[in-house]
Amino acid sequence: MEKDLIREISCNAKNCVYNENGQKCVAGHINVGTSTACTSSETCCSTFKNCDSCK
Repeated sequence: MEKDLIREISCNAKNCVYNENGQKCVAGHINVGTSTACTSSETCCSTFKNCDSCK
């Protein structure tokens, strides 16, 4: 099965260093887990890095 390339990732984590303008992720890659997730509420972005100077 061919999958579409995702060109932009929306993100609401305003205190992450990879968040741009409180709207999108600009990380070079993202990791989403956990491997046992069955619903969206059981997932998390493990690429998140706290930004102490973010608003």
